[in-house]
Amino acid sequence: MGKYTKSKAVGIDLDGFVEENLNIIVNQIKKEIEGLKAIILMGGYGRGEGAVEIHNGKPRLINDFDMYVITERQLPDDFLESVALKCSKLIGKGGIAHPEGFEKRYNFEEFFHVDIRCIPEKRLPLLPPTVRYFEMRNTSTVLYGDKKILEKLPKISPEDIPKSEALRLIMNRMMLLIMSFSSKFILKRNYMTEDEHGIMVYYIGKSYLTAAEALLIFSGDFKPTYSERAVVFEKIYKKKYPELYEKIPDLPKKVKFFTNYKSKPDPKKVQAIDEWFVCREILGTVFRTCLEKFLKRKLPNNWIEICNILKNELSYPYFEPYARYFLRKFKIDFYVFRRFTVNLIQLYMNFKYFQKLRKDINRFYWPAFTLKDQGIRILYITPLVLYSIERNGKSDVSMIDKALKELKKSYLVTLTTDWEKVKSYYLKAYRLYYLQRFV
Repeated sequence: MGKYTKSKAVGIDLDGFVEENLNIIVNQIKKEIEGLKAIILMGGYGRGEGAVEIHNGKPRLINDFDMYVITERQLPDDFLESVALKCSKLIGKGGIAHPEGFEKRYNFEEFFHVDIRCIPEKRLPLLPPTVRYFEMRNTSTVLYGDKKILEKLPKISPEDIPKSEALRLIMNRMMLLIMSFSSKFILKRNYMTEDEHGIMVYYIGKSYLTAAEALLIFSGDFKPTYSERAVVFEKIYKKKYPELYEKIPDLPKKVKFFTNYKSKPDPKKVQAIDEWFVCREILGTVFRTCLEKFLKRKLPNNWIEICNILKNELSYPYFEPYARYFLRKFKIDFYVFRRFTVNLIQLYMNFKYFQKLRKDINRFYWPAFTLKDQGIRILYITPLVLYSIERNGKSDVSMIDKALKELKKSYLVTLTTDWEKVKSYYLKAYRLYYLQRFV
């Protein structure tokens, strides 16, 4: 087993290939950043499960490099992005994050990017109990600096991870499914390129893995690596989720297949469009199960009705675990303070979004200035967009209308029944909110 990847190829050192690219990036970061304490590699490559594909006889990196720099002080995002772009160019990649450049047709070389985020060293013990920081402490790789620096992160148990994290993970994967799909794949013969097929299969795989991740978070069995999750999920699924097992008995097989797929990606093994629709339904069923557990109530089998429920009921329970974590540090964990802190969090995040939106569209867009967090709105809009495209390439007008009605409170939109336009509006709002690097 390699340090960065489980992928293997005859006569090619794939782990060495990954390391060569990482060494170039590490050297550049060391040149660019003063007060550098450590460089931490996250994500698939940090866990030793990064995907490397043999394409035209040569190795090709599939998923991006996710990195954290530990520094003396906080560095501006614009500066980090400029460094990340230089690093991407140095290894022959375009440096575009897919959500940033979704309007372009997908190309693996152009869209591979190095994601660099910053945490001041003094903040490490104060990090919240998110999936990201759980994985950072337990499975990331220190590429430069003090190898024991990860011990400064708080110890997070699977039970500590807020259930909100599971909802956010599923929403992110739904976004990837939306982003990788085009109605033109159905309506125009041979429209899909090889790379578009490849990234769709990759995102389908991530969606299946996240279905398991979300359920493991809710059951308190979440594990740091994909391989561990696949094993544990197969053991607990039928026992802890009997009703879901009746509906989707083959979910552990799907999870196992795509866990192994990361070690040896071969898009030709998967019929992308057919599997996209299967995956969409399975992920939606898992999402509804998680939402019912989260809200402690039964939900209708209709995404428009679910949207209305989430609109009214999701905000407080979603942010409450993070507010509770913050307030416990000050020993003032009371309901009134939690409610106030949740509202304060939403107001702050919405103000940041409003500023980004003004810069993006070059005007004040007052419908977006609300007291509720735009991220919650984007979360409950996501299924409306995902499930409004039908197998024949046509749109469900009622879901489109509802999505637009909600989207106009987040982004400047015009009335349309074109799924591609609605997809574009949604992804622009998503891009503005979720690329602000809140975590």
